[in-house]
Amino acid sequence: MLRNSDFLVVGVLLATIAVLAVARSTHYLFFHTMAEILAIVVSFSIFVLTWISSRYLVNGYLIVLGGSYAAVGLVDVLHTLTFRGMNLFPGVSTNYPTQFWLIARFLEALALLCAPFAITKKPNFHAVSAAFAGVAVVACVAVMAQWFPATFVDGVGLTAFKVYGEYLIITMLVVGFIMLYRFKHHFQPRIFFLLVSSLFLAVATEFCFTRYGSFYDFTNELGHYFRFLSVALAFMAIVLSGVRQPFELIFREMARHKRELGELNTRLVASEGQLNRAQAVAKVGSWYLNMGTKVLTWSDETYRMFGVPVGTTQTIDAFASYVHPDDLASVLSGWNGALAGHPYDLEHRIVVGDQVRWVREVAEVTFGVDGTALAGLGTVQDITERKLAQEAERESEERYRLLFKTSIDGILLTAPDGRIFSANQAACDMLGCTEEELRQLGCHGVVDNADPGLASFLEERSRTGRSVGERVFMRKDGTKFPCDVSSTLYNDKNGKLKTSVIFRDITERRRIEAALRDSDTRMSAVFQASPIGIVISRIDSGRILDVNDACLRLYNYTRDEALGRTVAELSTYAHPEQRAKVLLLLREHGRVDGFLIDFRTQGGKVGMLEMSGRLIELQGEPCLLAMLTDVTERKRAEALIHAQAFHDALTQLPNRRLLGNRLQQAMITAKRSGCYGALMFLDLDNFKPLNDAHGHEVGDLLLIEAAARLKRCVREVDTVARVGGDEFVVMLGALDSDQAKSTVQAAAVAEKIRHALSSSYHLTLQRAGQADNAVLHHCSASIGVTLFVNDAVSRDDMLNRADVAMYQAKRAGRNSIRFYDSNV
Repeated sequence: MLRNSDFLVVGVLLATIAVLAVARSTHYLFFHTMAEILAIVVSFSIFVLTWISSRYLVNGYLIVLGGSYAAVGLVDVLHTLTFRGMNLFPGVSTNYPTQFWLIARFLEALALLCAPFAITKKPNFHAVSAAFAGVAVVACVAVMAQWFPATFVDGVGLTAFKVYGEYLIITMLVVGFIMLYRFKHHFQPRIFFLLVSSLFLAVATEFCFTRYGSFYDFTNELGHYFRFLSVALAFMAIVLSGVRQPFELIFREMARHKRELGELNTRLVASEGQLNRAQAVAKVGSWYLNMGTKVLTWSDETYRMFGVPVGTTQTIDAFASYVHPDDLASVLSGWNGALAGHPYDLEHRIVVGDQVRWVREVAEVTFGVDGTALAGLGTVQDITERKLAQEAERESEERYRLLFKTSIDGILLTAPDGRIFSANQAACDMLGCTEEELRQLGCHGVVDNADPGLASFLEERSRTGRSVGERVFMRKDGTKFPCDVSSTLYNDKNGKLKTSVIFRDITERRRIEAALRDSDTRMSAVFQASPIGIVISRIDSGRILDVNDACLRLYNYTRDEALGRTVAELSTYAHPEQRAKVLLLLREHGRVDGFLIDFRTQGGKVGMLEMSGRLIELQGEPCLLAMLTDVTERKRAEALIHAQAFHDALTQLPNRRLLGNRLQQAMITAKRSGCYGALMFLDLDNFKPLNDAHGHEVGDLLLIEAAARLKRCVREVDTVARVGGDEFVVMLGALDSDQAKSTVQAAAVAEKIRHALSSSYHLTLQRAGQADNAVLHHCSASIGVTLFVNDAVSRDDMLNRADVAMYQAKRAGRNSIRFYDSNV
């Protein structure tokens, strides 16, 4: 019955034949070499497999056959290396490869002829191999010595010796087949079929090699195909009988043992894993010390505990390097004691990186019959947390004792029935008793039992375990004093219920609170009675927290309307950006003094306030305390005084003083910028006759009209001033940097002014109870002009220059313009 593997084998063989055919179409030498190498490899594989499986083979036929193939393969190697075209050995003729071929086939036929005689026996594989090797060596020496007749003649073909030799080999193969057939019951059908097929193909191979006349004939090529298939089938027979079947039995047995071993390993690994997990949970590792090698074997948890990679080799010296230097002497002393037979149980520190850990080690030492220490076995437990907890407990107790001793509050440790066990020094000082006296008095002797809140205080402590409040205590002399008290129920180390009483004398605090209440009352009265407006608001939102009556009157709001609202909602700032400036000053300096703000009342009236403010904190939030004074009328008076000091009362033009200041600044600016300025001095022509004819009131009307005309002739940045009765000054700034161009610009403005002032004046004098008096008057102006840029003269000299130029215009016939000329 065919198996899937049979189809695979057939496919591989056909594919190999196809590859050889392709190689033949390329080059015959390449084809021959490949075919021989494949056959040689299979031959050696048969030998090796038979060698490995010889102890399992019970059929001697296969042992003889397999033992011969090493010799066959070696001779085939010589045949391949000496083949025509290889050119590996100089002076080698075509007889060498054909004679090596005959020897190899003869050895193969000899094995097939002798093998049936060993079917029921089990010959020694090495002896068989040595025998065939000996025959092969002798035959090869004969070939090299040219003892055999020629087997091939170039141009003629095969010799009679070669052909009859092939026939002899065929005869031996046929006899071998007959003998094999007689013993076929000693073989399984598949193995017998493979061996018979191999024999038939061997016969076909030899027949092909009796027919070719040239090495490149088709019969030679076909013989190599049959040769490869014959060896391959023999190899399969060896595999099936000598390897596959015995090895299947062995492999099944090995697989069973492997499964059992795997299951055992799995249980062992699981057990080891459980042990490691248990050690990790308990933080307990284990170790074993071989006293002979001084090598330590650690569990995984021990490695983890010491911060060492698992598997790192450990020794006694390595272990000593992990021990804290301060504990090394005690550890070595303990171990020496264990070697002397004493128990080994000690706690010490180890250094793991930059950390220090505590461990507990327990071990025992195994001794030989002569008392020699053989091994040590022990456990190591990480007790760092326990040590830290113990240390923390000691520190806590020490802190408690220190706190109890040095606390400024009185502390009493009592029983629930009031008996006092302990009292600190502060309690003794406050109560005027020694600790022994307090033990005798008990809580009932130091607490005012007439205190009406005492019963509820104790009841709350019994119910909740803690009570806090103000109680009255009594000193030894009978005086009473108030205290803040906190009392707590707790269980001591023995589980007994006890109480702690912590109290603080608040006599001074109550006195201060009373004084503060009186102070708050007085401050509230001052706050409300102050004639200065005072308001407190939050910095972030501007929300008003408190305001006095004076402030409410300033803004015309009631208290209910103002409290709780923001300054933005009330629109108290006429210019909201002023509040931002106030806050900036507060952040930088913490205060504001004399800051002027424009405020708006509820009715929309706008005025001016002077603010002084401080940054304060109320309930943890920053606030503004502002004191406000209405300076509206004062600022108006100051503005009026300023105007009267620097302006002409009739025309409201700048007077000589203000003109002097502006001229000084203009001269500095011209010098810095390099741009010219101009100064014009004007005197009205024909003004005196108007005063003489119609009086000063009409003359004043003309001066007002002339001032208006002058302002319309210049820019906003220029200055028009009245410096005398009918005298005016015009100052131009920021002209050109070129003098000629600046002269032209100034002349144009002067001409514009001259033309404007020369127009007729229609003046109307109005008097109560009288008809209006209309006056028509013609007036002109004489104008003197001077330029300045970097002149080293004073402002008064500059005015004098313009005045000189003006008089030059007067002398020229009036109603004219003249520029200052220093040469005139």
